Amino acid sequence: MVTVQQVLDRYAAGLSEQDFAAALDADLTGRAPSGTVMLTGTERAFLTERGIDPADLAPVDPASSVRHTADELVELAGASIVVTDAARRLGVDASRVRHRVADGSLYAFRLGRELRLPLWQFAGAVGATASAPLPHLRAVLAAAPQGVAPVELAAFMTSPQPELALGDTPVSPQDWLRAGGDPAPVCEILAGLYQW
Repeated sequence: MVTVQQVLDRYAAGLSEQDFAAALDADLTGRAPSGTVMLTGTERAFLTERGIDPADLAPVDPASSVRHTADELVELAGASIVVTDAARRLGVDASRVRHRVADGSLYAFRLGRELRLPLWQFAGAVGATASAPLPHLRAVLAAAPQGVAPVELAAFMTSPQPELALGDTPVSPQDWLRAGGDPAPVCEILAGLYQW
């Protein structure tokens, strides 16, 4: 029989079962009661203006919601590192990493009690032992909408965007910045992420 901790050790190294449970509980607590669809006021207004009654949306399956949330948390943990690992990667002290998170030149999110830094923000290869933050990362992070979820920001930064092309090939904001691209279009797209 496999334990939750064994699964976390395999797919989300460094994340304890207690922190995972706390993060899962916090995320699920913020969701709608089972059987309902939770929308923000903006989303509700958008649907209503287009003639869609939010009450007609399909109910949420509680088990599916838990699985989806657990998948997102494991994915986030697996694609991020703790402060000490980020310090090692950057060749600085852990306190310097925390300072850079506080001043907006690095991005981190809390998962349980741990502060984690997504790997997408580092310019070097994912397996590299030394790296630097992406060029223009501070400007990009400043453009992010207030409250953007870590999973949404990761998806944006690692997914090809039609507006960002190297030659004829659309690239992700991460690849665009790594290649020395102007941060302005990345910031513009990101700032409009929640605008309909």
